[in-house]
Amino acid sequence: MLNPGTMKSKFTFFKFISFALLLALIVIVVVSCRKKDTEYNPVPPGPTPPPATPDAFSNRPLNMLSEYEKSHHLAFPGHLIHQLGSGLVGGEASGSVTWDILKGIGDIVKDVYDYKSGKKKDNTFQQLQSGMNSIQSQITNMESTNFTMITQLGIQIDDLGSNFSTGAMSPLIYNVETEMGVNNNLQLGYYLNIGNQWEQDSTNSTNIYLMNTAKGEALAYAQGTLAASASSTGMLYTLTGFNTQMIQPLAGSANPVKAYAKTVVDALKVGAVARVLDANQALQAYQLVEQYFMTIINYEFQAATVYLNACNMVDSTGQNKMDSIFIAGTFAPQIISHAKIFLQVVDFLVVNANEYRDEARFERDMLFEDQGIAPDTIFGPVFARAQFLANLLCAAVGKPYPVMCGTVLTPYTYGVNPPGPMTFQIGGNPVTTTYDTTLQSQLAYTQWTRSGNTCISSPDNSWFINRLGTIGVADQGYDAQTYSISIPGARWSPIQTPSGHVTPQYFNPANLTYSPVKDSVHTILFLYFAANWQWGEMYIDHGPSTTASGPTYFDFYFYNTKMTQSLYPLLKTPVEGYGPTYPMSYPMGQFSNLSSTIRKLGWSGTMLQTSYLYTIANGHYVDIQTGPNVLTNGTVQAWAFYNVEYTMKGTGTTFITVNIGTSDVKKTYNFAVEPWYHIGSELTQTKWTGPVNVVNSEFKGPPLATNTNYQMGIQFFYQTEKVPENSPPGTISLTTSYQVVYSGYYSMPN
Repeated sequence: MLNPGTMKSKFTFFKFISFALLLALIVIVVVSCRKKDTEYNPVPPGPTPPPATPDAFSNRPLNMLSEYEKSHHLAFPGHLIHQLGSGLVGGEASGSVTWDILKGIGDIVKDVYDYKSGKKKDNTFQQLQSGMNSIQSQITNMESTNFTMITQLGIQIDDLGSNFSTGAMSPLIYNVETEMGVNNNLQLGYYLNIGNQWEQDSTNSTNIYLMNTAKGEALAYAQGTLAASASSTGMLYTLTGFNTQMIQPLAGSANPVKAYAKTVVDALKVGAVARVLDANQALQAYQLVEQYFMTIINYEFQAATVYLNACNMVDSTGQNKMDSIFIAGTFAPQIISHAKIFLQVVDFLVVNANEYRDEARFERDMLFEDQGIAPDTIFGPVFARAQFLANLLCAAVGKPYPVMCGTVLTPYTYGVNPPGPMTFQIGGNPVTTTYDTTLQSQLAYTQWTRSGNTCISSPDNSWFINRLGTIGVADQGYDAQTYSISIPGARWSPIQTPSGHVTPQYFNPANLTYSPVKDSVHTILFLYFAANWQWGEMYIDHGPSTTASGPTYFDFYFYNTKMTQSLYPLLKTPVEGYGPTYPMSYPMGQFSNLSSTIRKLGWSGTMLQTSYLYTIANGHYVDIQTGPNVLTNGTVQAWAFYNVEYTMKGTGTTFITVNIGTSDVKKTYNFAVEPWYHIGSELTQTKWTGPVNVVNSEFKGPPLATNTNYQMGIQFFYQTEKVPENSPPGTISLTTSYQVVYSGYYSMPN
C-alpha cells in the first residue's frame, strides 16, 4: 500500500489517536464552551466537471501516402488505372486536361484504320503511346517500391515479380504481354507504335507506307482478336482466367491476394513481436498487398484495352454497342467484384497486423474509454487508401462510388448486444453500415464471461467489422462541409455517445493531395473515418452506470470505518467511504463527488482551517478470475493507467500515493479493533510530494497465474497539513483504466 515513509507517518498518526482519546474528550468540552475567534462559513462548492473526452472520430485530413512515396514524389498507383479506365468508357472529367490524354485509348486501331494520306498529325498517337507506356511501366515501378517497403520493414519475402513468374496467373500474364507487344500486326502495340512513328515524321515515305500497311491490316486484326477471344490466348479467356483466380474463396489460402497478405503478416512477426507500431509501417505493409492486387488489375485493364480496340474497330459506328456491352456486362462487374475482394483482404490484413498491445497505445486509447472506441490513427490511413483505390476503380469503369466511407473494428463479444449493422448519425441523418462481418485473427482481446457471481477473463480472437460505403453504389450525397457524426445506439453501452466531426475533401487522384474546393486536379470528393477498440470490455473499470459491466463493480472500502462515524471528531479527517451500503462523509468541509462513474473519483470543496493532518483515502477492488488458457508464447497480465490531479494543499507537507495491486488485504490495529483495507501484492506504487498537481503514469504488471482468483484493486492516500485560514476550494481526482491483457498469438487464421 504505502511506502515506508508513508507508513511511518500513518503509524505515527494512529498512535497519536490512541494516546489522545482521553484528552480529546476533555478538549471537546473546552472547545465547545469557548467562543471561536473566527467564524468560518464554508461556501457550498459546485461539482468539478470531469475532463472532456476527446472525439472518437478524428476530423483530420487523410494522410494516405507512405513517407517513401512522399519523399520520392511518386504518383498514386491507382491514378494511371483511373485515367486508362476513363478512356475505356469514353468519359471525361470536366476541366481536367489529364483525362484528355487517354480518352481515345480504346480507338487506337480505329485511328490507324481511319488514316488518310496527307492527314495532318495532331500528336494523338504520341500521347496515347506515352500513356500506355506509363500503364505498362507502372508494374516495374510497383516492383521497385515493393522492394523498398520490404527493406524498410526488415522482412524477408519474395519480391513482387517472382509471385507472378509461376502458378496459375503466369500464362495469363504472358497472354497480355504478348498482345500488348509491338513486333507484328497481331499485337496492339504494333499499331500504336507505327502511329507514333508516323507522327514523329509524317512526311517520311517509309512511315507513310507503314501506316498504309497497318491500315490494311487493322480490320483483319480486330476480327481475329474477337474470333480468338474464347481461345486459350484470347483476351476474354484471359480476363475470365484472372476472374477465376480472384474469386477463389477467402476462407482458405486459395485466393492469391489473401495468400499474399497472409505471407506479409507472417513476415511482420519475428520472435512473437509484431513490427507494425505506427501509421507509416502500417502503410508500408499495406502497400505490399496493394501492389500485388494492382499488378493483377493492371493486366486486366490491358487485356480489356486490347478487346475494346477490337470492338470499336469492328463496330465502328457503335450500332451493335459491342464496347458498352463488354464494359457494362463483363468488365465493370469483374473489376467491382475484385475491388470488393481486395477490401476484404485489407480487413484480414488489419485485424492480423494491428498489434495494439503496446503501453503507449494503451495510454492513448484509454482517453476514449468512456466512448468505447478510439480514432484509428495507425491503420485508419490503410482503410482509407484501400477505399479510395476502390473508388477510383469504380470511376475507371463508369460506376458510381460512395463519398462518405468508414470502418469501426470492435471485439465480437463487446457489451450486452450482439454485433450487427451499425447506424451512425451523420449531419443529423441516420446512415446504416452496408458491410458487417466477423473475422478471426491471430490477435486476442480480453473476453469476460460470468460464472455465478464471478467474472472470468479469457482470450478470444473473433472481431467484428462494420463498414460504411458500398463499392459501385453512390451514397446519399455529401459536399465539402463539416458534418457531425455519432453512434447513438452503440452496442457496447458506452458511458458517453461516441461522437466527433468529419469533413469530406476533394482529392487529386495523382498524389492524394486535398482541397476544400474542386479544381482542375482535385476532382474526387472523399471522406473516410476509422475508429476501433481492441482492448475488449473494460470490466474492471466500469461502474454501476454501465449496463455491460458484469455482475458487480468496484465497491469502496475505507481504511477504518470508525473514522467516518464521527467517533473521533477531533481528528478532522474526512476519510471517504463510498459504496452501495455506505454514505459519503465529509467531517472537514463540504465536498461533492466528481463523477458517478467508478473510474473517475474526485472531490471538490473547501477545506476547513486546521493544523492537523488532512487526509483523503480511497480504494476499490473487484473479484475476478483468470481463465485456464494463455496463448502460444504469451502471458496474462494486469495493465493499468491512472491520472491523478489535486489542488488541495496546505502549507506543510503534501503528498499523494497510488497503489495498484492484485489482492485485497485486511489489516487490524489493536487500538481500533477495526479492519482497514489495503491493496496488496502491489504491481506499482508511486508517491509524489510537493507542489505537483497533475500526475500521469502507465504501467504493465508481471504475469498472472491462470485459473486463479484475484481481487484487482486501486487505492490512493492523499495527505496535507497546516491548511491556511479560508483556503480556496480545492479538488482531487483519480482517473483509472485497468484491464487484464493477454499477450501471445493464435495460429494464423485461414
